[in-house]
Amino acid sequence: FRYVEQSKKRNLQIGSHFRYQIDGKSLLYIGSWYNTNKKAVVSIDFAKENYHFAFSYDLALGNRNVSGQTNSAFELSMIWKKPVEGRKKRPN
Repeated sequence: FRYVEQSKKRNLQIGSHFRYQIDGKSLLYIGSWYNTNKKAVVSIDFAKENYHFAFSYDLALGNRNVSGQTNSAFELSMIWKKPVEGRKKRPN
């Protein structure tokens, strides 16, 4: 389960992802999710120690022709992680 909040939109996602360790410090994640906004989400992520890139595609299920909503969307995330001094590292 994942809880996602973006701007004022909130949803609960049910699904899973698989993690593959490429080398000692690189990870690849592949996942699929269904969320409470009636969308299926497919994602692929690449993570290193200090940064993370993610690409996902949200596919609307059913009739979503409500004003202001799109049927499907691509998302790209770029995350930089700044280490905190004196704090223990958590595994990815």
